[in-house]
Amino acid sequence: MTFVAMVGDRNLAYESHRAIEATVALLDNDVDMRWVGTDDPDFRRTVETADAVWALPGTPYVNDAAAYAAITHARTTGQPYLGTCGGFQYAMVEYARNVAGWKGEGVHPLIRALIESAS
Repeated sequence: MTFVAMVGDRNLAYESHRAIEATVALLDNDVDMRWVGTDDPDFRRTVETADAVWALPGTPYVNDAAAYAAITHARTTGQPYLGTCGGFQYAMVEYARNVAGWKGEGVHPLIRALIESAS
């Protein structure tokens, strides 16, 4: 069975979270898609034992440090990672900080280039 840790703080008031719930319910039994709240006491162990990580919409996360740790773990171990909406934004910040050396002053050139290419 494939286990995907769905990193995010489940809130069914968000339309995206309701849609995710409905979609996950349609999956075959050989895929275990499990919500993992960033404030879950077993967060680290759960993420590290997952076959893949999906950082979900619905930011800011309750525990930003946990979300960034999950992203770092995926990047440094080759664990498959998908970030959608806020999960993608967090991945960009994690990469800018830990790979590109951004210290948080102003707009990093990588982010600036992405913004300029989108316009």
